[in-house]
Amino acid sequence: MTKLLSAQKLNAFANIRKEEMMKLFGILAECSKKGEPMLMSTRCSGSLNESKKIKEIANGIRYLGAKIILGDMWSPFNKFDFFGYGRRLRGLYLQFDNLVEGIMAQHKEERQERQTEDVMDILLEICADEASVE
Repeated sequence: MTKLLSAQKLNAFANIRKEEMMKLFGILAECSKKGEPMLMSTRCSGSLNESKKIKEIANGIRYLGAKIILGDMWSPFNKFDFFGYGRRLRGLYLQFDNLVEGIMAQHKEERQERQTEDVMDILLEICADEASVE
């Protein structure tokens, strides 16, 4: 494994990696132009309001994540959450979890109607497999 993933071997295949990345970008661009699903055939934003909600959650997490500094996390005063950043960040994560759970439930319901399997289907199968948890 160390021979296969050594810096010398990886550098030797840099041109191949670049070609493969360009092919991947081309495939993604084609799928995008055609409106075809790439990873998940379920739309995560059924309406404009859901799209705005996703953007607000992402911006909120980014903003609050930047506000929480290492001193807040590991200092003796981290239990107090003086500015409320931790509480607000937990609330955003809970909203995000609920949103993702809804998308996953919708995807599972629509799975019977679809003929093709996508990446989300594979991930849900792995998650449901008891042997993969160990």
